[in-house]
Amino acid sequence: MRVNSSGLGKTTMFAKVTLVDIERESNTMRMCIEAVEPVHWYITIRMGPTDLWHMAKALLGSPLTLIKMVYLLAKGVFGPENIKPEVPPEVPPILRANEIKKETRQDMKAQSSQVA
Repeated sequence: MRVNSSGLGKTTMFAKVTLVDIERESNTMRMCIEAVEPVHWYITIRMGPTDLWHMAKALLGSPLTLIKMVYLLAKGVFGPENIKPEVPPEVPPILRANEIKKETRQDMKAQSSQVA
């Protein structure tokens, strides 16, 4: 994914979505993005129901947009194998919320066993 920030001028950051999760407490969808080049930032976006409706309307509002999305998906899936990835390979894969919670619990157990 390419991301532009007005704080970086015309610089384009390369980023990858690392987490998409529903936060029941705040009734929002959380999306975490890790920018890896030229800066290393962690960006968290929380979208409420109104935001999600606006996004769905923008994506599905035009038949031309749908055709372009299908084309991009097909190009990425069925394209040549020598396509240069947009993000360096050291970026971690997408994690599910339950995997993160499991890792956190294991870390807490390890810390508590070290203290005892």
